[in-house]
Order: sequence, then C-alpha cells, then structure tokens
Amino acid sequence: MKRPWIEAGSGPVAVVLLHGVSTRAEAWAPLLPSLAAPGRRVLAWDLPGYGGADHEALTGFEGWSEALCRMQDAAGVRRCVLVGHSLGGMIALDFAARRPERVLALALACTTPGFGAVDGRRQREYLARRLDPLAAGASMAEVAAQEIPSMMCDPADPALVARLCALMATIPPAAYAAAIRAITAFDRRSAVSALPMPVLCIAGGEDRLAPSEVLASMARRAPKGRIAALDQAAHLAPFERPEAFVALLDEFATAAQREGA
Repeated sequence: MKRPWIEAGSGPVAVVLLHGVSTRAEAWAPLLPSLAAPGRRVLAWDLPGYGGADHEALTGFEGWSEALCRMQDAAGVRRCVLVGHSLGGMIALDFAARRPERVLALALACTTPGFGAVDGRRQREYLARRLDPLAAGASMAEVAAQEIPSMMCDPADPALVARLCALMATIPPAAYAAAIRAITAFDRRSAVSALPMPVLCIAGGEDRLAPSEVLASMARRAPKGRIAALDQAAHLAPFERPEAFVALLDEFATAAQREGA
C-alpha cells in the first residue's frame, strides 16, 4: 500500500507539512529539499481521501487528528514541527490542542482559528462558491481554473497557476466537498491561548481569505506566538514566495530544535 506522504532528508527533527483544501502533499514538493537541512526530516502528508480513499470515514477534525497521529506513528515520528497551510493550518491547530505532546512547535500559514461568524452568512457564501459548480456538473479542473488564480496575487505566475491547477484537478470531488463542509464548522479560537509550544503565524500580505490581522491576533493570543508576513503574496503565500517561506520555517525549526533538545 502506498504511504500517504512524501519526504526528504533525515535526522532527529521531523517537520510535517499539511496542505490546504485546494492542494495536496505534492504542492510542497519543490520546498522539501530546501527545508531538509542537515539533521532534519521533512514529510508532506496527503489528507485522507485526497489520494482517493476513506474520504467519508476520516473527514472532520477529530478524524483528521486521529489519522495524523497514525501517520506520525507509521513514519516513526514521536514529536514534530507541525506546519499547516489554510485548511492544513486548521488541522494543525486542532491537533496541537488535542495532542500537544506530539508537537514540538507549530507554524500556521494563511489560516484562521475559526471560520465565519455566528450568523452563518460567510459559511453559506463559501459553500455556494465552492460547491455549486460541482453540483452543476463542473469538473475539478474547471473548479481549479476559477479558484487557484483567485487565491494568488495579481499578476499570478502562469507556471505556478498551471501546476497548482493540475494538482487540484486530481483531488476526488467527494473528498474536496466533504473537506469544504468541514471547514465551515471549524472553531478553535478558545484553544489558541492554551497552546504550550512556540507558534509562528505566517500571513500573506494580500490574503483576503485569511487576512494578516487575523494571523496577528492569533500570534498575540498564543503564549509563545509571533507573526511574520510575506509581501507580494496572497492565500497561496507558501508557493508564491517559496524562498521567503522556507527561510522563515528554517529559522523557526532550528530554534525549536535548540529549545527542544
């Protein structure tokens, strides 16, 4: 059975990367060699269902956290620097709140601690934008052509748009739809102030989905939190500014390794 992650490097420090709802583990592939510094093993995990199986049984934050724990066990990872982008950031925050002993340090990129407001308006708008095209018969490739450019700075890099659109087109529609629905019910705002590990919040300077002020607020509320922003980047900041993103993570992982030694 094919393992649900890709990896690079080796060593006592593990960095686990979690992707967003519109990408997969492969999105991180260009960053892995740079992140895999000496003594560091970097793993990028495909969410359950994104490889084509178990999307119903394991979709939802409790199921994702259980699956992530099993993934760490299968990979021989006791504790890790956990890095989440967008939906991956929500999963990372949820996992860190449930299993803090498994997280050495936490990096949250272009994400929020809770989705929408109590009136449900933003949730309804988000579901309609993301799911109505699928219900009307659109393919994942057609959905990707609409969504990927909208999450990037203008003008977007055509090669990056093409790569991420091609990757999004491989996501099973049922897994994508189930993940979209799970996002709208996410709320871990109260968990942020209790996080015991170092927390790095990374914002895209032009991100409209997870504005920089939301990331800055999370960083202020986390006892060991700090904020960093990437300019000339929007919601797909890790892939729009990969060198700057890697530099931030490299510094953060190195500090976590020192403090956790």
